[in-house]
Amino acid sequence: LALVAAALLLFDESIPFPGLYTLVPVAGTALILLFARQGTWAAWLLSRPVFVGIGLISYSAYLWHQPLFAFARIRTVGEPPALLMAGLALLSLALAWISWRFIEQPFRRGAASWLPGRGQVFACSGAGMAALIALGAAGLHWQGFDSRMDEGFFERRAEIRAEEEKRLLAVRSGLCHFNRLEPS
Repeated sequence: LALVAAALLLFDESIPFPGLYTLVPVAGTALILLFARQGTWAAWLLSRPVFVGIGLISYSAYLWHQPLFAFARIRTVGEPPALLMAGLALLSLALAWISWRFIEQPFRRGAASWLPGRGQVFACSGAGMAALIALGAAGLHWQGFDSRMDEGFFERRAEIRAEEEKRLLAVRSGLCHFNRLEPS
């Protein structure tokens, strides 16, 4: 437990990761799995309801945190604030519990599930994939969905394209040497 806690508390962006330092939490986890038997203080601590609950939803949390953190990094200039990332971590735990409760648990129950058989799971998955493929193909065919943009967008896009065309003409004619291209 000390090795895992040390990795959580002491590792920062200056630690090369993955690398040899990866062995610290991995070795800690291996030691927990090998020696945290009934009657040890590690087993007692890890059997507390809060840790058991986190363990139950951990796979769902793993699936939810990555897109949440990735979108936060895409939408934020620079490193996202720690408070935002902490909020997203809590949101991923809440979404993980919802996923665990309403997707994992019913699926594990089998016949009582809203998707009782493998055939239905594959049929629903296939239908979902087909819908997403159709949506992507429609977007590709129509070069996007212009109806979702306001009129100002199209005017600005036309202005940017006209300015870009002027710049390219200046570069090609030798009047502009901004990008060091030879005149054609």
